Amino acid sequence: MNLKPYNTFGIDAQCDHLTVLEQSDQISEIIRFLNNNPMPVLVLGNGSNILFVNDFNGLIVLNRIKGIQIISETEDDITIEAGAGENWSDFVSYCVGHGWGGIENLADIPGTVGASAVQNIGAYDMEAGNAIVKVTAYSLQTGEKRTFSKQECRFGYRSSIFKSAYYKHFIITNVTYKLNKKPFPLTSYKAIQTVLSEKNIKSPTIRDIYYIVTELRRSKLPDHTILHNAGSFFKNPIVYREQAQSILQNYPGMPLFPLSYIRIKLSAGWLIEQCGLKGYRQGDAGIHDKQALVIVNYGTATGKQILDVAQLAMRSVQEKFEVLLEMEVEIV
Repeated sequence: MNLKPYNTFGIDAQCDHLTVLEQSDQISEIIRFLNNNPMPVLVLGNGSNILFVNDFNGLIVLNRIKGIQIISETEDDITIEAGAGENWSDFVSYCVGHGWGGIENLADIPGTVGASAVQNIGAYDMEAGNAIVKVTAYSLQTGEKRTFSKQECRFGYRSSIFKSAYYKHFIITNVTYKLNKKPFPLTSYKAIQTVLSEKNIKSPTIRDIYYIVTELRRSKLPDHTILHNAGSFFKNPIVYREQAQSILQNYPGMPLFPLSYIRIKLSAGWLIEQCGLKGYRQGDAGIHDKQALVIVNYGTATGKQILDVAQLAMRSVQEKFEVLLEMEVEIV
């Protein structure tokens, strides 16, 4: 089965078996198949955070479980459950359209609701994990249903228990969020503040933030339906303050994002750009000319060629700044 339609890099890879999961009842059938035919399993949402370097010799499960329902609400907040196969960008738009705040800064991010819990997707000083109440999932070994609380999900920077201790152990079917019916927009991110000032918006609503974030993302990030990519390829590195200050001595304009007194987050895109790689191209694989954090497939690049460009960026940043970049994209 050709996987090109199922990954945003547009990589022409193959898999042995592929099935579409539309309701949780089908999971028992998948478990029976795997018991009779032991093989690796990979669950895909929109394929927007994965790079196929090789063919996948196993079963691909396309998670297409849909549905949005209100679980409970009060005067101040609402608890809403969404199917893991719901398009994330559409889900954010749906919530903002109803005036429910808490995920509006995560507008226009490709992927699915299920991926929001796996990745703890984040942008513009907001993370999905802050709004998630619980995650419903099924074991790929036993088919047993399990509900994970926010605490059990162990959300971290672009991570969760589903990317660590329980990596490839579960299929997520539903994610439950608690959102604000009387939201207070999060405007701490500098780029958002700049646009608010330019537009002379003094009392922004979550709709304002939603449209500003969408505008910002589309101004610097390529549309994967036009130019194949997976969004941010690397995590922003976190270093000790001493190392950040050492780099600042030679690059006083370097953007910094303090996380604590001793830990500083740096911009991976900025670091790559300082290495002269913004706009770099090797055949059909290259680094985007507007955002160095994004690696793109200009046509018929293979997964290996995309990975070669990524590794070049990692080596260059390590040699120039002694900073290790970590891939956000999963390599298969």
